[in-house]
Amino acid sequence: MPTKSDPELNARVAELVMGQKPEERCHENWDFPQFCSVSPECQECAHWYADDPDPYDTDISAAWEVMEKIRPESGWVEVKLLGADEACCYIWDYVDGDNGKQYDQVAYAAAPTAPLAICLAALAATEKTE
Repeated sequence: MPTKSDPELNARVAELVMGQKPEERCHENWDFPQFCSVSPECQECAHWYADDPDPYDTDISAAWEVMEKIRPESGWVEVKLLGADEACCYIWDYVDGDNGKQYDQVAYAAAPTAPLAICLAALAATEKTE
């Protein structure tokens, strides 16, 4: 059964992991949104993407782009399928430890699908670095 994509999660991944900045869109007319640069009178703006972000949480090729983006320079990303309805993602990096250089788990996430696990681990790694 296909998993439904979560637009809010994908927007967070697009902005926080992939570095895509949102557009500001005017609240005044939801059916025909006007960009604030067109409507300088707009006082109430929220961040929205001009185009929907990629479905990172359901599309493995889009999630692969997230994996490539989040992979530490001296580390790696590991994705494991644990069964028909479970996957996990580890992000590892080579860091200075008590006994010299060692690999350290930067982030981990488990989810029903590999793309979702990749997204959740990428967001967890991003939150750790902020």
